[in-house]
Amino acid sequence: MSDQWRTEWSRHYDQIQWRAITIFTGVVGVLLAYSYRQENTEFDPVVAFLGLWLTWLTIYYVASCRELRKVLHEGLCGGDERDFLLNENQEKNQKRVLWQWPAFLLTFILLTIGWLWQFWRHGSRAWAVSLAIVFVVGVPIIWKRGK
Repeated sequence: MSDQWRTEWSRHYDQIQWRAITIFTGVVGVLLAYSYRQENTEFDPVVAFLGLWLTWLTIYYVASCRELRKVLHEGLCGGDERDFLLNENQEKNQKRVLWQWPAFLLTFILLTIGWLWQFWRHGSRAWAVSLAIVFVVGVPIIWKRGK
């Protein structure tokens, strides 16, 4: 695969990733706002599970797109473009220091905490604790894949 094709595929994955982030974040935000408006008697755990699942699906999807892009970038033949994309072989004062992945992951961790709080607040403490354990175990795995 030529460098031009790798660059085009990288751009393609990047565009798909940002479109998915926009759509999923909007849907998750609407579901979370809807869930917070409900009283204790009207709490719908199905909505909360759907919102939590979409939150985690977004994280997984973005991590997989980042992983695919990294594979494409590692295959570039060399030169300044490869070094810039992988943040390698650059002088210390030229390396990028603001990374998108930690900020993105932190945002979705906060959304997950919002969902877990909904379960806790509405008396589903066992579900909240169980899902929190799954989340704590899953974050390091996702962190490594997306980095």
